[in-house]
Amino acid sequence: MKTNVEIRALALDQMKGNWRAGVIITLIYVAIEAVASGSGLIDQTVGATAYSLIYILGLYPLAFGFYTTFLSLCRDSKPLAVESFFEGFTRKYFAKAIVVQLLVAIFVALWSLLLIVPGIIKACAYLLAPFIVAENPNTTAMEAIQLSEKMMDGHKMDLFRIILGMLGCVVLSVLLLGIPLLWLVPYYMAVYTNFYLEVKKEYNT
Repeated sequence: MKTNVEIRALALDQMKGNWRAGVIITLIYVAIEAVASGSGLIDQTVGATAYSLIYILGLYPLAFGFYTTFLSLCRDSKPLAVESFFEGFTRKYFAKAIVVQLLVAIFVALWSLLLIVPGIIKACAYLLAPFIVAENPNTTAMEAIQLSEKMMDGHKMDLFRIILGMLGCVVLSVLLLGIPLLWLVPYYMAVYTNFYLEVKKEYNT
């Protein structure tokens, strides 16, 4: 398995010629999330309901597009395509894109009720579930989550080190009004996708 440094270097190399599409994809997601967040300002009750519906039915499938799009880039060496970002809305993925991400969010939240650390550990353990569904549409959400836990056995600390290495850039981006995140998000997605592919390769050998 490649080291974290090698995975980050590979992701940076793969983003060459793909930064424009990566920024556009991130902008689309941020814009729709802003609309969803703004709905909560209209009315506390109605707004909260609208936000939840937009987030689950709109942002979950859209977020799933990150997984399918970056798998095409990192696994198949295909250029990032903005149109493929909406694949989570297709009949092939729509329901499972929502269910797998919703279940992961619920499970992590429940584990976090115990303590922060168990929540972080489970978030790392479940990270691969959307990638698994993206590659295997016939896999159920629960099967993907369970398989993600198995694949991440012995690799959670590797992932945690990757996340820690990115925190500095994220904090700096927040101080700069979040603008650098337009470039950091696609880069980080490339890093996570390559991490998934490396873990999968090791798991299958």
